[in-house]
Amino acid sequence: MRGGLGTKLAVSYVAAVVTVFVVTALLIDQAARDGFIDELMTTTQAESQAVAVALDTGPVEPTVEQLATSLGVRITVIKVDGTVEADSSVDPAVMDSHNDRPEVIAARANGMGTSLRFSETIEQDLLYVAVLDGDRVVRLAVPLDEVNDRMLPVRLRAVLGIVVVTIAGLIVVSVLGRRTERVMQSLTTSVAGMAAGQSPEDALDDEVLHKSPDVAELSEAVRSMSEQIRSRVGELESEQDLRDRVLEALEEGVLLLRAGQIDYANAAARRLLGSAISDDGRLRHHLLVRMAAEQRGPDRIPLGSRVVEVVIGSSADQAVVVLRDVTDRVRTEAIRRDFVADASHELKTPVAAIQAAAETIQSAVEDGDIAAVSHFSQQIEASALRLGRIVSDLLDLSRLEAQSLEVHPVDLSTVVSEELGAAALGHVSVTTELEPIIVQLSRPDIALAVQNLLSNAGRHTDPGGAVHVAVTHDGGEAIISVSDTGVGIPARDLPRIFERFYRVDAARSRQTGATGLGLAIVRHVAERHRGSVEVVSELGVGSTFRIHLPLDSDASDPFGAAPVP
Repeated sequence: MRGGLGTKLAVSYVAAVVTVFVVTALLIDQAARDGFIDELMTTTQAESQAVAVALDTGPVEPTVEQLATSLGVRITVIKVDGTVEADSSVDPAVMDSHNDRPEVIAARANGMGTSLRFSETIEQDLLYVAVLDGDRVVRLAVPLDEVNDRMLPVRLRAVLGIVVVTIAGLIVVSVLGRRTERVMQSLTTSVAGMAAGQSPEDALDDEVLHKSPDVAELSEAVRSMSEQIRSRVGELESEQDLRDRVLEALEEGVLLLRAGQIDYANAAARRLLGSAISDDGRLRHHLLVRMAAEQRGPDRIPLGSRVVEVVIGSSADQAVVVLRDVTDRVRTEAIRRDFVADASHELKTPVAAIQAAAETIQSAVEDGDIAAVSHFSQQIEASALRLGRIVSDLLDLSRLEAQSLEVHPVDLSTVVSEELGAAALGHVSVTTELEPIIVQLSRPDIALAVQNLLSNAGRHTDPGGAVHVAVTHDGGEAIISVSDTGVGIPARDLPRIFERFYRVDAARSRQTGATGLGLAIVRHVAERHRGSVEVVSELGVGSTFRIHLPLDSDASDPFGAAPVP
């Protein structure tokens, strides 16, 4: 049912009142009717006895008609065999036996009998009272119209009472209902305002809510509840904000998955997964979805160009997926494995040469071959020198990776000049362009890098060639440049020449004494100073190596850059 609270209360009141009054009126009507019938029955019984006495003193037929007229009743005299001897309303000759009538049976058994029923003879509701007079039964039948007539005023008063009470109550209930409806509307509006973010004081500032003490108490309870809810929501929001900030700050990706649907993903997870997250928030990486469903892990899987370690945990009906980028770790592990293998191989060559030459010398001494002893002694010396250079370069790399970087103001042109003076470049012509530039750097490290670049240029430039060394600046960078007119580097080798132990021409490098670590040291020094190194080369023309160092470099990282391959 639609309508306001007042209407609903009024309708409910009317239904309840009408039901109660109708039931009460029916009970009263029945009680009054029973009373009237009892009274009529008592009167009729007395009249029946009087009629029986009167019939004993005169002829039956005329006496029955006379008494029926005077009393206003119907009188029937019934013989012992059930035939009607006389009747005041109907010819006895057409009437059947009356011994089966309830009142007649009761009269013959008890001396008196009564019955209420509809008479088919005169088609009317009648009260029958029968008395036993010797062998015959005298019966009086009284119409119930009198009872109905007497009941009419009672029924009219009952209906009038119901109507009056219903209307009066309806008015009262309507007034109270409208008042209650206004209160509830105000309270509903206030609660809706608080739900929309309005303060409890402003939302409950309504005169209607303060008129009644009960309503005022209710509004105060609502205000208190709202404040508690707001306080709790604030705490939850703070906790959620803290959780989000913590998760967003993690380098590991964190996902909450529910049947392949992403309920939450932090920034690292979104960055790692990229296009694997659909627009509708579903994870399109089938392997990850299957791992989450099967609670597998930890395990490493490829994710684009990265290698990710996946850890799966469960939370209710969700799966917590932690993605840890281990690409650098895997690369470092591979670098270390390769380094151990390469270093072992590089060290094995001169050691084997020394061992073989020593064995040969022993045989030559026994044979007295002085020339062989001299020749193989020179080979031992050359191999020992090569072994020493490899060990020295390995120690330099180890020092660069392990020691903290201590920087001081240094003139780059001075460092380069000193290294040029110490370099063995007598077989080539050297030109310079040295601009005095003060940079915050580690002098020993930069000197080591320049030394390796000059040594590399000298080894790969034939006699009569040229080497050009420059110190310049460009914008916010200082640049150390070493150019040569040597053999050059094939384009396919350029991306790898800064790797440890990588050689473009292994045979030439061994002949010139190169260890394959010099350019790796150069790159490591540049990156420790937040700089970079580049190479430009052309076969048969020469190569140019440049170290870029930022002039405002904050090279205070105690660990420097990541290990250089």
